[in-house]
Amino acid sequence: MADSTTILIAAIGLTMVIIIIAEALWIRNRRLKKRLSAGRTLKKGKYSLRDDAHNALITGRAIARTLERSGASMSGAWSQLEEAQLAYDRGNYRVCINIVEKAKDSMKTSRLDQERKGDVAKLESSTPPPPGKDEVLTKEYIAKELPENFVQAKFSLNLARDH
Repeated sequence: MADSTTILIAAIGLTMVIIIIAEALWIRNRRLKKRLSAGRTLKKGKYSLRDDAHNALITGRAIARTLERSGASMSGAWSQLEEAQLAYDRGNYRVCINIVEKAKDSMKTSRLDQERKGDVAKLESSTPPPPGKDEVLTKEYIAKELPENFVQAKFSLNLARDH
């Protein structure tokens, strides 16, 4: 008799555990559906929408700094990133993420514009101002003042001296 009552108690206990687990999963599933229908996002582990917005801001700023160092114009992107920071400070995390995405799109277009211009823009920004009337460039001095074969002769003499 002890064996049948022990088995009965174990079966009832096991049934209760299964029912509790199934009910907990059902309640969890119901809450999840309720959150999704309300328009809230799911938390990914320990992360939330606030963390996503913060990470988007940091990433956007880093991209803007890098592109600015390469020579692309980032004035519009910086204003959008400031607007996203204001939205983040107000607690509008979705708005913040959307604004950062728009800023990234504008950064892409300015980077493409900068690549189209290519090295010409870099050369134009780095060239020294043209010399005045009194200044004579080295090339002009060589062409006007020295004989035509001066450069070749100098090269030959230096080569002979090195040997």
